[in-house]
Amino acid sequence: MDNIKAVKLIGGDIIMGQIKTDFLGNITITEPQQCVINVDEGRMEVLLADWIPFSMKYEFKLNRKNIITMFDVKPQLLTNYKVGTGNNKR
Repeated sequence: MDNIKAVKLIGGDIIMGQIKTDFLGNITITEPQQCVINVDEGRMEVLLADWIPFSMKYEFKLNRKNIITMFDVKPQLLTNYKVGTGNNKR
């Protein structure tokens, strides 16, 4: 598990997962988690939830036309992702 990034999609969703990019710039994202922003008493928290919770698969192909940007996340969010997906030993 070495290429975990966040992806902001054209519809506004921010998802994170293991990323593979093909030669055309399209990506495959494995175990995507949606970043859900919660503001409580003036503090912002980022919670993670299954991106498509009713899907039987855990790998999705995204066309580059639907991607605004891709970026590395802060260490705490990365740790939360690894623990939440059961990948904290990698």
